[in-house]
Amino acid sequence: MEVLYNLFIQPIVLIYDILFTLIYKIIEEPALAVLGLSVVVNFIVLPLYKKAEILQKAEQEKIKRMQPYLDHIRKNFSGDERFMMQSTYYRIEHYNPINALKEAGPLFLQIPFFMAAYSYISGITILNGASFGFIKDLSRPDELINIAGFSINILPIFMTAVNIVSGMIYSKGGPIRQKIQIYGTALIFLILLYSSPSGLVLYWTMNNLFSLGREIYYVVKPSCKKTTPVCDEDDISEHGILETLLPELALSVLLGFYIPCTVIASSPIEFTVTDQFQSELLYYPTLVFTGLFLVWSNVIISFIDKKKRDIFNILLWCALSVAITNQFTPFFQIDTGALYADLSFDKEIILNPWITVINILCCLLICAALTYLYMKKKTLLIKIGTVILLSIIGISFDSYRPIAQYISTKNNTTKNADNGVWNTPITLTRTGKNVVVMMLDRAIGG
Repeated sequence: MEVLYNLFIQPIVLIYDILFTLIYKIIEEPALAVLGLSVVVNFIVLPLYKKAEILQKAEQEKIKRMQPYLDHIRKNFSGDERFMMQSTYYRIEHYNPINALKEAGPLFLQIPFFMAAYSYISGITILNGASFGFIKDLSRPDELINIAGFSINILPIFMTAVNIVSGMIYSKGGPIRQKIQIYGTALIFLILLYSSPSGLVLYWTMNNLFSLGREIYYVVKPSCKKTTPVCDEDDISEHGILETLLPELALSVLLGFYIPCTVIASSPIEFTVTDQFQSELLYYPTLVFTGLFLVWSNVIISFIDKKKRDIFNILLWCALSVAITNQFTPFFQIDTGALYADLSFDKEIILNPWITVINILCCLLICAALTYLYMKKKTLLIKIGTVILLSIIGISFDSYRPIAQYISTKNNTTKNADNGVWNTPITLTRTGKNVVVMMLDRAIGG
């Protein structure tokens, strides 16, 4: 479960952390930063929800068209005969019963984002003691009404009311099953969030207000509702998988494994103090960046058409080029001072403005070159990407080798110590003077 959580949820938490940090630096108000995070995230995932709703609507229409024939089969046949007739009809209509899951597409999309928001916003320390309007502490339930010592949280109730109104507009004219799903989900969210920190409820209330505004917009301008064409199989077949997979794999290995390895290898004795260091400093980032680039990137790609896929792929290649430029170009290496085992620096990192400008210009030029290669010379780009990926994998294992050697030596030393046997004996004299000097040349950080 921890592996699945790190693959699917923690990448979203990472994005939340980056976005919230940027927004808070601009607004410098905790509650408004939470609201801003909700708005930004909703705009980012809007195409995913829109595509999920398109698939849901198409599935509902297909089931509605098939329903009279299925009712006829159920009425006139039974047992194996009914099963054979129904299976044959499904094949004629190119329908698979598992496609019914598409009806719950928007709900399935909400689950990982809800889990990520719950995990991240509940742990934001700057919300402790922060107030917003009538809410005294965003890290606690709002408790706006007190009756005879019994507190009632109003914000979760308001959030649920907004959710129900939005669901009523969205499901107008829809099947009963869809209405039950929407209202049931609203009730579940009320139960889950009723006693949660008001900062988290504020975030999800803004989500529901955003959804309500979207549905009202669709009512006012019905021509704008769900008009995005569904990507067909021909679009998918024309899309080369290597031009997506190569930058995804390279970024996953570079950010998730190589860079952590170089940090740990710089001073293995400091970073291997605890037995959990491999899970915390190696396995964890590897899983998170694999989830970000191999799981969620492909989720996004599966929800967009070919033209947008090309744009997304170009962004992936550009991200890889920027990462490589900043990681391996000596001119852009900066003095960060000492890095302690708790991953904190001993001094503030100050970037040289001129180097920053030059860095941005270099990255833009490289991105422009990669965009040209992607549009005109994809075969050459794939060859370059293959070389880059294999090189990153090679240097990653080369960086891991000193860590593995140190761990092996440390384990052998510990084993020998436990058995009362040391690899290097210390000889003392019985008749002369013994002088033993013990020196600690560098204190262990953290």
